[in-house]
Amino acid sequence: MRTKHRKSGFTLVELLVVIGIIAVLIGVLLPALNAARQQAQTIQCLSNMRQLGTAFDMYVIDNNGWMPSSDTCGPNVPSQFWYGASSASQTPLWPAGVSPTQTWVGWVDGGPTESALENGTLWKYIHNAGVYHCPTDTNPYRNRSYSLNYMICTGANDTGSRIHSIVNWNQWKVYKVTQVPNSSNAITFVEEGAPQNSANPELQWNGGGWEQNPIGANFPSDWIDTVVSWHRNGANFSFVDGHAEYWRWTDTRTINYLLDDPNWPNVFYVTANNKDLARIQAGVATWPQQRQ
Repeated sequence: MRTKHRKSGFTLVELLVVIGIIAVLIGVLLPALNAARQQAQTIQCLSNMRQLGTAFDMYVIDNNGWMPSSDTCGPNVPSQFWYGASSASQTPLWPAGVSPTQTWVGWVDGGPTESALENGTLWKYIHNAGVYHCPTDTNPYRNRSYSLNYMICTGANDTGSRIHSIVNWNQWKVYKVTQVPNSSNAITFVEEGAPQNSANPELQWNGGGWEQNPIGANFPSDWIDTVVSWHRNGANFSFVDGHAEYWRWTDTRTINYLLDDPNWPNVFYVTANNKDLARIQAGVATWPQQRQ
């Protein structure tokens, strides 16, 4: 007699159970994978900023202590050069031989192209456009995610804005590394995003240095330029001594300002008693006055 064998297979209920288990596993794993991806991007960004810090230090060594200019000027955009004297009668604040009639070169040149990076004074130490761009920066029109502290080796004598007309910013500017007494707390590079504007890609690059009030300027609640919050509601910073740090924001107003403000960047944004802003302002200038 023939023995009948039952065909093997899964019932519909069994398949649904398996699919349900897989869905639960995906739901559990995806947040962990996303967190791991964000952590990896934060670490890569820190590596970029350390490399920029190393290039900064090498420039200082090669130029007798002079720090690279935070201006974004060069052959492409010479108009971004800011001269250090407010009038022709004043002594220039730059090394001998530099004047408004000459072409000054900033740490990068202006514009959203790779040539803007190659024209900058730090390119000779880096030769890698990827170092200038944070992997979390999703703006397709921007070649650079980082800006240099405006108080470092730049010459603008600002009097045009509400804040600049009250505070003499020249007292906070330094040009040689020996003028920075606390190099481990003085900020150099920051992550400064710009709004995405597909209609005007040429506006995506950050012109000039990153500006913020020093803590001694007595504007404890006023923002000027922003920083980003795309690293798990935080941002990376590098310092004059070359090291880099991750700072996580603790004030929801900081996060909302950086993410949700429809008028961003709003230079008159005010957040009283904001510990995040106070921390930033304390790192803008760690010296009491210019050129001791």
